[in-house]
Amino acid sequence: DRPVAFSLVKRYDHWSVESLQFAWDYANPELRLGIASIEHECAFYKERNFKYLYLGKANDYKKQFDGYEQLGNPYV
Repeated sequence: DRPVAFSLVKRYDHWSVESLQFAWDYANPELRLGIASIEHECAFYKERNFKYLYLGKANDYKKQFDGYEQLGNPYV
């Protein structure tokens, strides 16, 4: 009955959003809420016909998601 995580997402236009921030309490790391959040956000925006969900800085774990591509400088 209490929040354990949140996502902050910025909408740029009718087809692109950026996941700016995700945070959670880490009380149950086995839940992998960060991965679950990305999976949910991908499905959520795809269902609404968005073309792009920008995930921020390039990290190796993000490569596991279908459609992932790295744009520009991986350190920005």
